[in-house]
Amino acid sequence: MKKTETKSLGMMLIAVGMFFLINPTVNIIDVIPDFIGYLFIISGLDRLADMEDHFAGAKKNFVLLAVISAAKTVSCLLLPVIDGTFVILLSFVFSILEALFFIPAVVNVFGGFHYYGLRLESKACYGIYKSVFEKDENGNKVKAEKRVCSSDSVMAFTIVAFIVRALCYFLPQVPTLFSYGDSAVINGGYRIEWTYFIPHMYFLCGVLVLAVCLPWALRFARYIKGIANDEKLVSALEKSYMENIAPNVNYFAGKKTVTVSVLTIVAAVFSFSIYVDYVNWLPSGAACLLFAVAALMLRKTSKFSLPTIFAGFIGVVPSVLEVVWQYQYAEMKYTPASFLYGIGKSGEMYPRIIIAEAIAAICLIVTVWLFAKCLGAMTEEHCVLYEKSRPETRGGRGKALCNAIMKEYKISFALMTAMAVVSGAHGLVAVYYPEIWILNIVIGVAMAIFLLRAINLAKDELYDKLNERV
Repeated sequence: MKKTETKSLGMMLIAVGMFFLINPTVNIIDVIPDFIGYLFIISGLDRLADMEDHFAGAKKNFVLLAVISAAKTVSCLLLPVIDGTFVILLSFVFSILEALFFIPAVVNVFGGFHYYGLRLESKACYGIYKSVFEKDENGNKVKAEKRVCSSDSVMAFTIVAFIVRALCYFLPQVPTLFSYGDSAVINGGYRIEWTYFIPHMYFLCGVLVLAVCLPWALRFARYIKGIANDEKLVSALEKSYMENIAPNVNYFAGKKTVTVSVLTIVAAVFSFSIYVDYVNWLPSGAACLLFAVAALMLRKTSKFSLPTIFAGFIGVVPSVLEVVWQYQYAEMKYTPASFLYGIGKSGEMYPRIIIAEAIAAICLIVTVWLFAKCLGAMTEEHCVLYEKSRPETRGGRGKALCNAIMKEYKISFALMTAMAVVSGAHGLVAVYYPEIWILNIVIGVAMAIFLLRAINLAKDELYDKLNERV
């Protein structure tokens, strides 16, 4: 096997993803969002997770970390309207949440490599090695490999680097806890304004993060590179994957469905509308984007995948404009009724919100129904696999099962469309009935019931039985 082929398992993506985690943060703002790095790591663990439980556990934790990082990125929208104390709280909460999943994920990654190191006798899994020349018993120089760092020390360094970075999330904001009233008085006249030191602390913490995390990332990359270059190890893993995992189409059908179902549920949540001070804090653009990502996973299953992706990305634009204009409108202390009574500049500003809400709703409706087509094609294909897995007992049942599942899906997507219609009409109706968005939640509860029924029916009657053997 050629050297380039031995890297087909994608292990180097794990090291690439870790490099995205070394950037310093300001408040809760990542210069480069961590979820980008987590997506690389998840991709790098994909095949390994199919073969070994340690890597499967690590992948689940990194998926959760990607969600937490995305939530942290979205929460940055709150920074203009929250004070420093709440920023500290957010930073602390996100640091704790990330620690809960990052440390077990790292332990599982190294545990997986240790398992393969023992099973396949690969010393690369146990440390970092360099080539040296040593003298043999005859005094001749021979080339040998010397371990310069154990895998346990790389794992410990990884955890230490994470802790340092996590502490630097919120330490620079600690001075905001001290107001003038609590400031120290020196020699009867001078007060220490602790918030003055915040920029300096950000600088020091940024330097500390780079000083610790950059050497760690380089060492971690060397460790992964050593494993990826072990041709005997990776060849054995590739052979095992191609013989035991790749032929199991039922396994991949169920695996794909789990991810698509999660994306569908999260997207459905963003189809709700929740208005705080007349600003929608669940923008439909997020739902469009999530449906687009789910459709991307179904690109080989349905011809409607590409149109869904296109519609989803288009839907982000009016949704962002809607939220921005709503926020500007609220900043002027205007309500929807301000437009009705012609107060100030509301007559110029509010029509833009109406148009943006309507276009965002149309984009969401189009995306939802295109995605429903994708989901239908996936369910139909998997029902065919279901019949083929035990044709003597399941012949003919696949079509009826597909129809039962799709009936629940169609009702849930119809209700989701109704929610989008309510959201699109909100701008016009809110001038008379400001709390009209509550209707959206009522419809959404019904939608959630049918969506969960569809997913549970598919799981219990299709995917749990798909892997059954005769």
